[in-house]
Amino acid sequence: IKADNTSKCILTQEQASLSYTQLILGLSQLITNGKGINAPQQYNRNQEIVKELVRMVVMNYHTERNVGFYADKLHLSPQHLSTTIKKITGKTLTDIISSFIINDAKAKLKSSEMTIQEIAYSLNFPDISFFGKYFKRYTGMSPKQYRNSQE
Repeated sequence: IKADNTSKCILTQEQASLSYTQLILGLSQLITNGKGINAPQQYNRNQEIVKELVRMVVMNYHTERNVGFYADKLHLSPQHLSTTIKKITGKTLTDIISSFIINDAKAKLKSSEMTIQEIAYSLNFPDISFFGKYFKRYTGMSPKQYRNSQE
């Protein structure tokens, strides 16, 4: 963020805030599994696993993409964790982790002055080429195309 460009700074903060809000709302929906946010929650074991997994992904997605890492932390087998996540959320664990990575990358591309290489490294990609392929697989466009788009 450049201090001499006030309007860009305000826009950047708004974009970051909106991205953060979307992320939190998405997490709430995932955790509550379609129930109202204010509804009293009584989680069963599988829902508790999802809740704890989401908390762990939020804390670790920028460095850990391996299903085995999360399974180990939750003291579950990777197969059991994957099956439980798919059953409760309808999504694979890899899809959930990837959505965090892609949303973070999108927010950084649109609301920061970081280079694409800096963004790739901040998300623990070994190089810009791998990051570009990963980003394109999930969004259909390169990081540069996304940054320059009107989305």
